[in-house]
Amino acid sequence: MEKLKQEVERLLIVCDRKIRPQNIDVPSIKSALVKEISNYLYYLSASDGMIHEKEKRFLNALVDKDLTLKDMAGYIQRNNIYTKEFEQKLPEIYKCLLNDPEDAKLYIDVFSKIGKEFIVIDSKAD
Repeated sequence: MEKLKQEVERLLIVCDRKIRPQNIDVPSIKSALVKEISNYLYYLSASDGMIHEKEKRFLNALVDKDLTLKDMAGYIQRNNIYTKEFEQKLPEIYKCLLNDPEDAKLYIDVFSKIGKEFIVIDSKAD
């Protein structure tokens, strides 16, 4: 988990240098990145129709939250996380990084690592 947190921190440093919060209408780049990571993990969690305790712990540890399974389920439902509409929408931070292929690749790499670790947790949840 610590290595993933370091990767997220590295991405945050790049985002802080490249993106102004007002460009994406957020209070801070960190809050926007945390939201994108959380949404991504909510989406992965919802993909099997069940949110597991290990998934909740993973998300909470990665983004320093204290959510319950009920919190997660409610958020997923309220925000239509597991829908075609959500799948087709590009994350705001990613859109801001598209002008620099290296930065865009870092974003994809970090999210890929997060997703792989999360899927491993999910496969052990049963």
